[in-house]
Amino acid sequence: MHNWVTVRSLGRISLRSLVAIVCIMAGGSSGAEVPDPESESSRVFYALGLALAESVSRFELTESELQQVTLGLADGVIGDPQASLDDYRSMIDALAKERVNRTFEFQARIGEQFRAKLLAENPDAATTESGGIAIELYSGSGAMPSLGDIVTVEMSGSLPDGTAFEQRADAEPLILTLGSELTPCVSEGLRRLRVGGVQRLVCPPIRGVYHPQIKAGSTLIYDIKMLKIEKGQPQ
Repeated sequence: MHNWVTVRSLGRISLRSLVAIVCIMAGGSSGAEVPDPESESSRVFYALGLALAESVSRFELTESELQQVTLGLADGVIGDPQASLDDYRSMIDALAKERVNRTFEFQARIGEQFRAKLLAENPDAATTESGGIAIELYSGSGAMPSLGDIVTVEMSGSLPDGTAFEQRADAEPLILTLGSELTPCVSEGLRRLRVGGVQRLVCPPIRGVYHPQIKAGSTLIYDIKMLKIEKGQPQ
C-alpha cells in the first residue's frame, strides 16, 4: 500500500512454444531428461518466470516481441549472447518510457470518461484537491482526521473494469499515517471520513507511479471504511 500503485496482462504465446525455444537454445534437444512440469521444483521455476514477466510488464510486449525476449533470456542464461547489452541499455530505457507513456495516455482518457460519468451520476460527490472523487456511502461520527494522524481502515481497490488490485476488506485492517506515505488523493479522501464512515474514493492517475499489476494511467477506485482515528504529529 505504500509503493503506490501501477494488472498488466502480457500477451502470451503458447507455453509449448516457449518451452521448445528455451530447450533448443539451452541444448534441450540433446536427450536430457525434461523435468515433470507438475513437480514442486518445476513450479518454483515457473514462478520465477512470473517474476521475470512482472519485471517487463511495463513494456506491453506483443507476441513477436515476447519471442525475441525469450531468445535473449535463453542466450543470456547459457552464456552465448548475440548482442552486447551495454550497447542497448539506453534504447531499452527509451523503449520503456515510450511504452509507459503510450499506455498512460490511453488509460488516462478512459479514466477521464469514467470519472465524468461518475460525477454526473453522483451530484453529491465531493471533489478533492488532487482531482479525486469522494462518494460517501455511510456517514460516520466524530471528528475527521488531520495530516499526521494515524488511522485504521479497511480498504479494497479495483479498476473501472472491475479488476481487483487491493482486496483488504476481509484481511487485517491497515494502519496508515496521513501524510507523504500516501498518494495525495488517498490522503485527501481519508481526511473526509469519520469513524464508522464508508467512502468510495476514485483517484485520477499519477505519472511516475508504477505497480506491476496495474496499467500506467489507470483510474483507481478504493472502498474505505474508517475504523479508528488517533492523534499524531501535525504535518
